[in-house]
Amino acid sequence: MIRLKTNKYSRTSLLVLIAATLAACGSESKNTAPSIKLSNNKISVVQNSRGVLSATVTDIDNNLDSIRWQQISGNEQALIEQLDKPSTQFLAPKLPGQYQFRITAVDKLGSHSNAEINVEVVPIEEVAGSELNKLMDTLYTMHQPLIANMALSVTFNDLDYTWQGATGFANVQAQQEMTISHPFRVASISKTITAAVTMKMIEMGNFSLDTQLSELLSDSDLPQGFRVADLHQSNGVKRGGQITIRQLLDQSTGIKDYISYMYDPASPDYIELDRALSGKQQQNMLWEPQKILQNMLERGLTNNLNSAPGEQHLYSDSNAVLLGIVLEKVANAPLHQLMEQLVFAPLAMDSTFMDFHGNHKAQDPADHYYLLSKDNHETSYPEHFYANHNINAINMNTSFAWAGGGIVSTLGDLNRFYRAIHEGTLIQDPELRAQWLSWSIPVDAQGSEFYGLGLQSAIGELNASDTQIEMIGHAGSWGALAFDFQPYNIRIIAWASQFDTQAHWMFAESVLTTLEEMGYNKAF
Repeated sequence: MIRLKTNKYSRTSLLVLIAATLAACGSESKNTAPSIKLSNNKISVVQNSRGVLSATVTDIDNNLDSIRWQQISGNEQALIEQLDKPSTQFLAPKLPGQYQFRITAVDKLGSHSNAEINVEVVPIEEVAGSELNKLMDTLYTMHQPLIANMALSVTFNDLDYTWQGATGFANVQAQQEMTISHPFRVASISKTITAAVTMKMIEMGNFSLDTQLSELLSDSDLPQGFRVADLHQSNGVKRGGQITIRQLLDQSTGIKDYISYMYDPASPDYIELDRALSGKQQQNMLWEPQKILQNMLERGLTNNLNSAPGEQHLYSDSNAVLLGIVLEKVANAPLHQLMEQLVFAPLAMDSTFMDFHGNHKAQDPADHYYLLSKDNHETSYPEHFYANHNINAINMNTSFAWAGGGIVSTLGDLNRFYRAIHEGTLIQDPELRAQWLSWSIPVDAQGSEFYGLGLQSAIGELNASDTQIEMIGHAGSWGALAFDFQPYNIRIIAWASQFDTQAHWMFAESVLTTLEEMGYNKAF
């Protein structure tokens, strides 16, 4: 046996080593797991909207290593913005129901803590219905006495939910209440419907977007004394035959508008208002397409134009009239019949029709008004012109609106129509459908507003938000709009029964502002 030689110094070192080891062991046994304090262990958030998962994580030993959020239950996966932060936003699932999220905090020695938050995802209809009704009532009250009635619709495309509301009187004299199914004159939204007929006929092989009028019309199709070439004259050069279907759709022919909005006594709108107010309406008088075209040509609206075909945008109902005449010639059928066969019937738009030119499929359109006052018009009018005129009550003949503004429809039918455009159930050809939704030319110098193939579009920021809003659809001057808005993927259809009102636009803006505040459908 070998005896080790030791001294007091080695024994002291051994005691120090043992003490250090024991201290280390003691330190490990006393390590405290991180502490988690939830701001709230139960929250609710509207489906497809942003919510906040919030916790405070502390570690008295100052050796916190990681934090992680995870979803541990629910029918659909939520999108969490920052998994490794104690407080983070998340985009709630589209499916309502109960969901649970867990936060785990781990220190560098492996100790960990968990905490769970229960999230109730609430159906949007439980929130939207009451709020949208309040907004409608507020706007209606704000715009009294100008607005007789309103009909409003918001469709949440991702959720397959539509809210509709109506207020006021569809017939003021009879005190008939406005309903969500009551028809109204959609004005220039009609241009999208005429465009839909055009796209269907392109899909059927009748012509293409770039087919010229010279291939589709002959001089005999124009009023006596005029030729196809006369449809466009600029700098002494006649180019009417070079106008294409695309240019008629995107309003780039340069032809002036035959509707003057009461500025030209020779325009159909001025003539018919004067007749209605003077009691000189002509019984069963109809503005047939050829009569409208003759009015355009005789007033020189195709002469001395400022641009060549396709050169720049100039919004004009005259384009829709020419397009309607082409469609009737090619199909050998009236435009209102083509609309019924190619659009209304396939989409079950059972309450939509061409006013005056077609058979009424529903009750008379809702009352709507046109204000002429010395404050809002520079032109001098006969004294009897000055009033806020109920177009229905004075029996004004608006058959001149025709292809560019003559359609009567409802909230539900317009919703079906625009859904079919975006979902591809109206135009089956994917390339043609893509071109319909994507082709556009600038309207303003800023490059924020565009006009496409019978569709208006715009991009821009919403109020103080930095969210880029994209909208596509169409508006109508009687007080109507129908647009899809991104990134929210919603469709707003609004009717406010007053020419040149802002009430329908205020409704749309208020809805978008509310959705922005909710973080609706906004991924990270």
